[in-house]
Order: sequence, then structure tokens, then C-alpha cells
Amino acid sequence: MAIDNYLNQNDSKLKKLKLQGTRLSFDMLKQIAGSVESSKSLAHLDLSNNILRNPGAFEIAQILKRNTSLQKLKLCRNEIREEGIVKVLEALKSNKCLIVLKAEANKF
Repeated sequence: MAIDNYLNQNDSKLKKLKLQGTRLSFDMLKQIAGSVESSKSLAHLDLSNNILRNPGAFEIAQILKRNTSLQKLKLCRNEIREEGIVKVLEALKSNKCLIVLKAEANKF
């Protein structure tokens, strides 16, 4: 996937990644997850207006457990239910860098 390649090649430069409204699927999220997870520079990630649902939220939770640079994450309007957002919130127990989490207009 082109995004994954870009993240791997340009990690030290990329500070903000906006993928809102791109029809990002859970499978596509899984493809970029490793790069986002290991990024040392990505501070802002916007995944709003996609249809990630609970499987996407579970993947985001895994990313948050390992990422050490992400400060702002937007998950608005992704049809995430209560179980999914709980996993994300639980992941924040081990994440010391996220300052802002926006998750409005989901299904919880």
C-alpha cells in the first residue's frame, strides 16, 4: 500500500496524517498499523468519517499500546460501539503521549 511505504520511508518528516473520509477500511488500517505504531514522529492522526467500526477500534487500541509519538487522534463518525471505545480507552493506560482523543458521533 502506498501510504504504508510513505510512512516507512518518511517517518522522520511526517507529523500529521489526515485520512478522514477516505473510505479507509479495517483491512487498509491493518496495512498501515505497523508503520503508525512504530512511528517516532507522527503526532496527529485523523481517521474520522470512515467505517472502522469495532474491529478498527481494536486495531487502534493495539497501535496506542506501542506508539510513543501520537498526541492527537480523531476517530469521529466511524460507527464504533461501546466495546470498541472501551478497548481504545484501556489502551490509554499504557500510552503516555496521547493528549487529545476525539470520538464524537459514534454508536456508544
